[in-house]
Amino acid sequence: IAHRWLLPTAEVRGPSATGTRDEGGIRRSERARRLGLVPPTGAVGALGLMALLGGLVEDAPGSWSAVYLREALSASPGMAGLAYATFVGAMTVGRLLGDGAVERFGAVRVLRTGAMIGAAGLATGLLLATPAAAIIGFGLVGIGVSTLFPLVFATAGTLADTPSGGA
Repeated sequence: IAHRWLLPTAEVRGPSATGTRDEGGIRRSERARRLGLVPPTGAVGALGLMALLGGLVEDAPGSWSAVYLREALSASPGMAGLAYATFVGAMTVGRLLGDGAVERFGAVRVLRTGAMIGAAGLATGLLLATPAAAIIGFGLVGIGVSTLFPLVFATAGTLADTPSGGA
C-alpha cells in the first residue's frame, strides 16, 4: 500500500519510449519489478535462492533445536533451551568475526568453509543423537551459516546491472 509514496530510483525516472506509465511517471513493468512481483533472474535470482536456502538452515535450529532435544532426546527443559542459546550465541560470534575472516580469506572461501562446518555440525548432532552432541552440532551450524546472509546482501549490493536497493 505504501509503495505509491516511495521515491522512484534514478533508474526508473524520466521519459521512456516503451511501457505504459502510471500517475508517478514510472512504467508499470518497472514498478512491478521494484515491488518484487517479477521473479528475479541471473545473479540476483541465484543470490535470492542462496538466501532462501540459508534461511531454511538458520530457521531449523532456531525453531526446532529445543523441540528436538526435549522430545527426541528426552533432555531436560534447561538442556533443551541450551541448544537454542548455543546456536544463537555461535551465530552472533560468527557474525562479529565474519568481516575479518572475509578480509583475510575471501568471501567464497568463508562461505564454503562455513557451509562445511554447518553441515558437519548438523550431521554430528543428529547422528550421535545425544543432547551434548546436538548442542555442539547446533553451535557449529550457527558458526557455519553466520556469514551467509551478510555475504549475500553485500554481493547483491555490488551487482553492476541492478540497483543495490532492488537487489
